[in-house]
Amino acid sequence: MKHPIWVQVLGIVSTIPVLYFWLTMIIPVGWFRQRPGDLSPLLVAMLLAAFTSALAGMKGLKLSYLTLSANIATLAFVALRFH
Repeated sequence: MKHPIWVQVLGIVSTIPVLYFWLTMIIPVGWFRQRPGDLSPLLVAMLLAAFTSALAGMKGLKLSYLTLSANIATLAFVALRFH
């Protein structure tokens, strides 16, 4: 089944905040790492990414459910780690 292009774009865009967060946690490059006070824009982006991946999943892109679960797991990790 072919999905509309906007659904595929939503699915791809919703993975970017999660990948960015985990890359900043793993890669020890100075210019790539955020300061501790700069997590709020990233968390807002991850909440929006969770919403868009859920929307893409409802429209039929099943891979977006994997992205949604990664977003929720990352938000739970951040809540437990930085609370």
